[in-house]
Amino acid sequence: MKRPMFWMANLYIGGIILQHCSDNSFRILLFAIFMMFLLGALTKKVSLYGVVGLFLIVAFLGSLNYRSHYEYEGKLAAFDNHEIYIIGDILEQSAGTSTQYTLLTRQIHFEGKNIAVKEKMLIRVYTEEEAALPQIGDRIAAAGTLRIPELQRNPKMFDYRLYLKSKNIQRMMYLKPQQIQRLGKADIPLHIKCAAKIKASVKEKLQQVFLQEEGNMLLAVLLGEKDLLEDEQQRIYRNTGIAHIFAVSGLHVGIIFIFLNKIFNGLRTAFRTPIILCLLWGYAAITGFSPSVMRATVLIAVLAAAPILNRKYDSLSAIGTAAFLFLAVNPILLMHVGFQLSFAAALSIALLYLPIYKRINRIPEVPRQLLVASVAAQLGTMPVIAYHFNLVSPVALLLNIPIVWIIGYLVPFGFVAIILSYISMPIARLAGKFILLFIDCINCLSQWAHQIPHAYLQVVSPSIFFMLIYYLLLYISAVNSTYFSKENHYIRKKAMLLLIGIYISGSLLIAVIPKDKEIIFVDVGQGDCTLIRTAQGKNILIDGGGNFGRMIEGEEPVDRFLVEFLLKNRISKIHMMILSHPHGDHMGGLIEVVRKMPVETLVVSKDVLQRKEWIPLQKSAQEKRIQVVYAERGDQMRVGDAVLFHVLSPGKALLHGSRDDTNNNSLVVMLEYEGRRILFTGDIEEAMEGLILQQYPVTPIDVLKIAHHGSRFSTTEDFLDHFLPKIAVIQVGKNSFGHPHPLVIERLRNRNIEIYRNDWQGAIKMKIKKGSIDIKTMLD
Repeated sequence: MKRPMFWMANLYIGGIILQHCSDNSFRILLFAIFMMFLLGALTKKVSLYGVVGLFLIVAFLGSLNYRSHYEYEGKLAAFDNHEIYIIGDILEQSAGTSTQYTLLTRQIHFEGKNIAVKEKMLIRVYTEEEAALPQIGDRIAAAGTLRIPELQRNPKMFDYRLYLKSKNIQRMMYLKPQQIQRLGKADIPLHIKCAAKIKASVKEKLQQVFLQEEGNMLLAVLLGEKDLLEDEQQRIYRNTGIAHIFAVSGLHVGIIFIFLNKIFNGLRTAFRTPIILCLLWGYAAITGFSPSVMRATVLIAVLAAAPILNRKYDSLSAIGTAAFLFLAVNPILLMHVGFQLSFAAALSIALLYLPIYKRINRIPEVPRQLLVASVAAQLGTMPVIAYHFNLVSPVALLLNIPIVWIIGYLVPFGFVAIILSYISMPIARLAGKFILLFIDCINCLSQWAHQIPHAYLQVVSPSIFFMLIYYLLLYISAVNSTYFSKENHYIRKKAMLLLIGIYISGSLLIAVIPKDKEIIFVDVGQGDCTLIRTAQGKNILIDGGGNFGRMIEGEEPVDRFLVEFLLKNRISKIHMMILSHPHGDHMGGLIEVVRKMPVETLVVSKDVLQRKEWIPLQKSAQEKRIQVVYAERGDQMRVGDAVLFHVLSPGKALLHGSRDDTNNNSLVVMLEYEGRRILFTGDIEEAMEGLILQQYPVTPIDVLKIAHHGSRFSTTEDFLDHFLPKIAVIQVGKNSFGHPHPLVIERLRNRNIEIYRNDWQGAIKMKIKKGSIDIKTMLD
């Protein structure tokens, strides 16, 4: 078999993906292996079934390794949720909204005992003021509660625990500066100490050579320290498809390799190669051994070592070997977006560079090479970027040509300026003025491209099925194989048409299969948000979470969480949006939804007309020409054939003089579907509950969305006895209001009502099928 390591890596990755998607995958693979060898023995076709069995064994090993790493909780698990005193050494440090440390623990003091524990953990330090905090290479003592990193709280959203597991971190602490004490120097590997000192020294020199903004940008380009860049800057770079220049990757390593080759060109290969590789591994250490830098450094090491060992370099085999080795050590690394982008870019350039290069022949050589590399990398990474960031940037294909050319000079010149700063600061500052031209060019080009209409497109996350077909098409279209030679070119076309046919057929089949109605009580923290997806493909949004405090202070909230959630769950249009009342913790997320995606109808109560908080959403709805419906008691709203909403309150006459009129005039709606009833109550309180009881007959319901996050002023005993809910959902997060109030919980428990809470269980998913309600929570 040609390129065995490449195919072994693919099989191993397949096993990891299967196990990630289904916990029973390793059992299924084990059964399939047994069946292959049994069939081989029974049919006497040992060679055929034996080969398939061996392939399945590789996939099984990937599945099993992923399972064991995912289930491993570490040595610190015995101290979960306990106050402990811990001593450890700082290995890594990063800054942002908080300072984060990766700590190698040495000793734990717990219940009067000193216990030696050596394991990595994360410490987050929150401080509002400048504080003298410890640095990499320090030994510290910290007192606090050991926490388990949060799991994925909403479907398809970021899984923080999985991310930390990809970095071999199992536990963490949230601390304040006064909870940390510096004890002295750490006992950590020499290369980490040296890398930390070099990085700190480089930062200091850049601050002396450049102004703060330009220095931060060059630091981001050279070392990947993008935390100091402005949020708006990062957004522009991300939208225009050039954010990769700040994530130290194969591009940077390749530029440095070429630059070093030119410097040491006079040396013999036997001397030049070890020197360059040592410098590259030093650069990898300074940048924190990120997956992309590790991948590029390993591939360059293989490339450089091949002539010395008299071996032919094969890019696909090298990429496969590197991926297999990394994932054998930690298979969860596959879920790291940096790993995915790095290997997707490397594979696509290896596969597509020559085929594209041969088709573009009327462009000068340097722009031609840059264009080909840019197109190849973009084709390989586009689905991954769309999946994780819900962005496609058409302008990136052309913009990356000048940007990559500029970076090709900026990286080596930037390091030259840093070296000069140790020799002569005036000369370094003079060189810095020249470097500023490159930085200004990047900023001007990115800002110009960002203003082009449709420079970037917001897209839903592609399905795994689509991504699989896409990458198979790329591979078949570019691979140089005897199966797809010029003489057999028709086989290539047939294979591609077959894949396209499989995708179209599969998509049509998925579209016609009857779907269950799904209701998701989204975990937006201290706020309300419910997504309803009907069997006919209609999407209904009731409230959108957000920041209550900002609305009180008169700030217009910009909450992108809900848009991201919808796109990641493959929702690109809202057919009906219902706003209970214009408080920020209900309306904040809706503003961005209205601005970013099509909305057919917005339903509100007339009370919003007397609330200034309503103005931002009202303006956005007017700009987008969205139909606004002012609903009142007695109205009915139908979505499709089977979904019906009854409006219970407010009536024509709004409630005045209550404890909180905005809350009490919330739009209250009852959803009916296949004989099931779900009541959404906004933030109504006892005053409005009493009016509803007078004007609406006793009606048993299935689910009650508890009003006002479980406030003691809502959910009276009379209200519960009137509607007799079987299930209660409390949309609540961390808060200082005492929500949900113990009295409300007691009332629910006294009536044997099943209670679900976002703060404890994350998003709550309900499926209605043939009249039954199936409930699952994200944190089960």
